[in-house]
Amino acid sequence: MPFQHDSSQQFIRIPLRRIEQRYGKDNHDNAGDDMVCCLRQVSKADAKYSFSFSTDHPNPWYHTLDFTFEGINETEYMKLIKLLSTHGLTED
Repeated sequence: MPFQHDSSQQFIRIPLRRIEQRYGKDNHDNAGDDMVCCLRQVSKADAKYSFSFSTDHPNPWYHTLDFTFEGINETEYMKLIKLLSTHGLTED
């Protein structure tokens, strides 16, 4: 996943289908807890974060949980991607 930078914010779009495969249907809160834990592991500072759902596409295959955060650099971002992949949320 490329480093997506807009001012001080970055984001990762996690397909809902991946969350359901790993955590079960409608267990977005458990996935979110793991995502925040991963963010805290890589961040030297107390990174701010938020979640939102993107479900506008008519095909559910493209629905995502968008994890937005700020306060980490590109190296920390790459570590975050690696950690999220251990939870089955991103690809290596």
